[in-house]
This record gives sequence, C-alpha cells and structure tokens, in this order.
Amino acid sequence: MGSPGGLTSGGAIHCEGLVPQPAGFALVAVLVFLLIVSAITSTFALTAWTRLKIASNETESQRLGLLAEGLTNVLAARLSGDGADLGLPLNFEPISCAVGDLAVVTRLQGHSGLIDLNAADHNLLAQGFASLGVDSEMSNRLAIAVEYSRSGASIFAAAAQEKIEVAGGFKHAPFESVAELQDFSGLRTIPLPDLYGTFTVNSRRGDLVIGRANPVLTNFAKVGTPSSAKTPEQAFTIEVSVSRRGSPIAGSAGYVFESRAGEHAGLQRIAAYPEIAADEAGAKRDAVGGCVEIFGASVTDMLATLH
Repeated sequence: MGSPGGLTSGGAIHCEGLVPQPAGFALVAVLVFLLIVSAITSTFALTAWTRLKIASNETESQRLGLLAEGLTNVLAARLSGDGADLGLPLNFEPISCAVGDLAVVTRLQGHSGLIDLNAADHNLLAQGFASLGVDSEMSNRLAIAVEYSRSGASIFAAAAQEKIEVAGGFKHAPFESVAELQDFSGLRTIPLPDLYGTFTVNSRRGDLVIGRANPVLTNFAKVGTPSSAKTPEQAFTIEVSVSRRGSPIAGSAGYVFESRAGEHAGLQRIAAYPEIAADEAGAKRDAVGGCVEIFGASVTDMLATLH
C-alpha cells in the first residue's frame, strides 16, 4: 500500500503529469519581442530622421536660391545705373567673394561677346559651331541652316533642307531663343549651357566683341571687334550661386536681362538662364576687392547679418 500524499517509502515526492519548463524561456521570449519592437521603431525613426534632413536641406537650398535670385536683381540694377561700368569681367568668368559665412560666385556675360543667331553672318555662325566641337563641314551646314531658318531665303533652301534636319521644320522667322538650336540635327547632344555660352538672340549686332567672349570661342573667332570698356551692351546674362562655406548645399539663379527704354528704362529680366552647377572651387578668387565691389556696401552689410 502506498503512503498517503504520494510519498514513497524512500520519502521522495513523485509528481505525475507535470512537465518541468526550461529555465529562462520567458526571458528569451521577452528579449525576442523587444528586438522586434526595436527593429520596427528604429526603422520609423531612421525614416523620420532622413526625411527631416532632406526637408532641411531642401529648405536651405530654396533659401539660398531666393537669395541668389535677389542678388541677380541687385546686380542688374547696378548695371542699369550711372555707374554701370563696375570693372567686372563680361565673359562669364566666375568671380567669388565672401561675407560672413556666405560664399558668393558671380558670373556676368555681356551679349556683345556672344554670336547673335539673327544678325551674324555665315562665317561667324560657323566659327561659333566649331567652338562647340562640331567639325568644319557640319559647322558650315549648320550656319546655312540657321540663315535659312531665320529668313527663308531661297538661295539656302536646297543646301539647308538636304543636309540638316530640324525637329518641327524650318520656321522661316527670327530665333526667339537659343534653345531652338537643339532642334537641329548635329546640335542635339550639345549641352544647353554651352549653346547659351556661345550664342544669343538679344545683342542685335552682327559682330563679336572678342574680349567679352568665352576663351574657347575667342580661339575660334577669326574676325571680331576689339574689346572696349565703352562698348554698349544691349543685354546681360547674370548668374549668381550662393552657399555657406563648408557646406555642399548651394542655391543659384541665372537670368537674361535686356536693356529697355521708356517709362521702365533699365535692365529688365526677359528669360531664365539654364541652370549650371555652383562652382565655388573653380571661381577666380580675389579678382575684386570683395562683395562690396560687386553688390554695393548696403547689400553687403545686409548679407553679413544673414545666418
């Protein structure tokens, strides 16, 4: 007969139907649960942080872009005034200055240093295309096509239509924008900023002021007018890039301004310039005394207060 209470004769307790649990199983389960929760929450936290940084960078870029746009207007106003000869290079050479923690790169192009698509003759047009890396035969064909497209002159018709294809066809009217050149076969792979750095539709002159042309075009131009500080400008391209020193974030703005007479005399913004990358490192430093010489004392003082 067994002993009462399930005691054996040896005094040991025997529990039937009970399975002992592994030690620490509950702790492992809790740790696994915490790891899962941590993975989920860390993913959300990382996504939120990334979005915050992107939004912050975009906001800073927009702020700097608006500042750059304002500075293009300031420079246009200075070029419109009595002291229009600021002593700045007019061949789109970058000039940098710094005020506070802002680094500013300015480029100014007088359109007398560009080739007018509506006024230049065949030879000058061909030289412009050659400066873009187009071979001489194609450069001559393109020059003929440009003359035919702007005028519809019948003497150019056969050569132009046979050699050059134009998207949408020849318009037989003056060019309204340099960007129209990308409709011409042979020019579709040329970057738009390169075309704008060589040609214009705003100078209304058939010659080229050599000293205001970019260095590459200067090497190809066999005829031109010597540069002169008194050469009047019908239009300017003004491009400004602004960044904080030590930061990769930059804002830029570029526009074509044309001289207007009458009630609203002065330089008026007429077109946007193709966006180019901010190039603080490539700027010519110490070309002028500083931002005061470019934008004036009052604007420079205001820039010094920006944070």
